[in-house]
Amino acid sequence: MLQRVLDNIYKIDVPMRDGALNCLNAYFIQGERNLLIDTGFDREESYKTITGALNRLETSMENTDIFLTHIHPDHAELAGRLAGIETRIYIGEKDAKLLNESEKTFSIRRRNPEMKGFPPEVAADYERTYALRRPFSGKRCTYTEVLDGDILEYGGYRLRCIDCAGHSPGQTCLYIEEKKLLFCGDHILFDITPNVSSWEDDINPLKDYIKNLEKLKAYDIEIVLPAHRGVTCSAHERIDEIIAHHNERLDELLCVLKENGELNTYEIASRLTWNTPCNWRDMPTFQKYSAVGEVVAHLAFLLDRGLIEKRVEQGVNLYSARAGV
Repeated sequence: MLQRVLDNIYKIDVPMRDGALNCLNAYFIQGERNLLIDTGFDREESYKTITGALNRLETSMENTDIFLTHIHPDHAELAGRLAGIETRIYIGEKDAKLLNESEKTFSIRRRNPEMKGFPPEVAADYERTYALRRPFSGKRCTYTEVLDGDILEYGGYRLRCIDCAGHSPGQTCLYIEEKKLLFCGDHILFDITPNVSSWEDDINPLKDYIKNLEKLKAYDIEIVLPAHRGVTCSAHERIDEIIAHHNERLDELLCVLKENGELNTYEIASRLTWNTPCNWRDMPTFQKYSAVGEVVAHLAFLLDRGLIEKRVEQGVNLYSARAGV
């Protein structure tokens, strides 16, 4: 579906049936040269949806550049197939570097699952699932890296690039000051909370994510355009809600360690509450891996704060609450 958002700015509902969500909100700025913001999975229905929307607007990818808010396949994977000969594909600097090593980047969860405490049968099921379809296995792209503060000009607008690392290392939002409009990618979502995850606890993406949420409070935002679902409140209200959510999750994780003693990552994840229709035992393997990734990010945050301790025993990472906490 194609919907006018404002003047020459449109929203394209891109289907993504095999993702955790049902739809991507791609955005299109029409002008002398157009800009498409996010693309979706490399799927035939996604491709036809976007090219069909452009046909309705009497334009094409030959006159269109692409801005990818971040690295994840449901946003970036279709870009290579869509791109015309002259299409420039923008993405944050850190995500560009990761996409250039996509096989290494997206296979990280397959490495040493025993360190996180995954049961062998769960790890084997993930291997089978991953083998069915590797992300970014299609056409390779050349990316134009953008930095915080860079300005892009499309459709008569000046779009400021804002570094909003956290959900991905290079997630970048776009802000049109004259319209008080923010294309926020997955940095702010409304009826779901953006996934902030890691696979190594010496990296602290949650710290970056919260810092960059706070940073956006300095911007006057009246129109916020997320990459998934709708908008239920102001951007600043939602920022406060998301920060409060993560503080609650950190408290819950710390309580789990205080009540149960030393645990591995998988055991911690299995004892936390998750907003899913099934219990942990019946949760699909992909969701379990995503949940463990979130736990690792929260553990890294607590380690950085000195609230928990870590040790390694027989190749398994074990965590406990620091005495006196």
